[in-house]
Amino acid sequence: MKTGNVRDRVMNVLSRMGDKEFQKDYLIKDSAFSREGSQKMSFEDMAMFVLSNTGKTLSLEILEFFNDTGNVGNTITKQALSKQRGNIRSRLFVDLNETYINEVYKSRRERFNGYHLMAVDGSTCEIPNTKKLKEIYGEAKASQTSSSNARASLNGFYDTLNNLMVKLVVDKYQRGEKTVFLENVKSVLKMYEGHKVVLIFDRGYICLSLLLELEKLGVKYLFRVPGNCFKKEIETAKSDDSKIRIEITKARLQNMEPVEQKAFLERGYKEERLLKVPLDTGEIEYLLTNLDEKEASYEDFKDLYYKRWNIEKAFNILKNRLHIENISSRTKNGIEQEIQSTVFLGNIVEDMTKEINEKIPKKDQNKYEYKVNVNVLSGVLKTYFIYFFCTKAVEIELKKKYYDEMLKFINKNILANKVGLKNPRIKKVSRNKHKTNLRRNM
Repeated sequence: MKTGNVRDRVMNVLSRMGDKEFQKDYLIKDSAFSREGSQKMSFEDMAMFVLSNTGKTLSLEILEFFNDTGNVGNTITKQALSKQRGNIRSRLFVDLNETYINEVYKSRRERFNGYHLMAVDGSTCEIPNTKKLKEIYGEAKASQTSSSNARASLNGFYDTLNNLMVKLVVDKYQRGEKTVFLENVKSVLKMYEGHKVVLIFDRGYICLSLLLELEKLGVKYLFRVPGNCFKKEIETAKSDDSKIRIEITKARLQNMEPVEQKAFLERGYKEERLLKVPLDTGEIEYLLTNLDEKEASYEDFKDLYYKRWNIEKAFNILKNRLHIENISSRTKNGIEQEIQSTVFLGNIVEDMTKEINEKIPKKDQNKYEYKVNVNVLSGVLKTYFIYFFCTKAVEIELKKKYYDEMLKFINKNILANKVGLKNPRIKKVSRNKHKTNLRRNM
């Protein structure tokens, strides 16, 4: 099957789920889904159910699923569905996402000077507020006297040029972002074996011990440096693009093993390239990197670091367009099923956005730039996911018709942004639950 467009890529990935050999890797119990003909939902049905879940009550989700798959009048109890769903490992959706990314790379693989730009960032996730989940993931409190709320952390690796969430790690709320990053970076780099990668970090990650760990991994990186970090060394910089020597001290290596500490202390310093980049506001941004002048010129860096902002946009899509925090499950495996399936859907949304935007006609000297309304696209894709990709009762030709009609609808609802608008709009704080300019899309 071709991989030239989004629909083909999604169908290529989902088509393997009916394969019994494929299913074996993701079953918690070997006997699960083995009674063919007597079970109302197969392995494939259950996976599609998770992917198409729009956050309604479980009873309504079950009703709509059977209606959409051509089984009107059929049903399954909530208890039976939850039990069967619990037999599928959440890793299924992680692997589906990785397979989808590889499908995208068969069609396009955008790079900067031969490098994949990989942004690294974290966020918090609201999860069902139960005692058990607080014990598993942790809890947050607004103050000492307030009640606590269950929370998990989300730690992302994001290909900023191809708009793909390569990996999203669900972890305990209180775990440090740097710790989670170091535990998972090798598995991400393995996905890019044979390809060059630059890791881009916000200022919350910068510390000497992480710089040394990245040096051991042999990867390229770019950090934004806060003004109070390596202050003495930054003051020694003689130009906007210069080399500085960061002093290695015991205080800066306090979380490192004693043997490694000793070796680095004997070394004395670590050399880095420091860039002072003026912003439109007149402020100076400090960037630290091990990319040399041949790999990236000084002029490249303002735009290069700005690419990191795409991971913030990706988290916005996951949280506010695909509602990743609207979780129905109360188990660890179920929560991670829903989160990882939403990551997969998020990549489909971003892939489709890129595809549609490229087809929107560009007019010279037009004061408006036309783009996909991601809120509309996300809502339509999630709501009608079964019709586009999964319904067994619908012929392939009809699926394609549904998909084409969806594309026409999306093209009728594109956004017009004024080109060159520099003055930011004043954002007013609204006390209304339902805002007039941002309604829920599902």
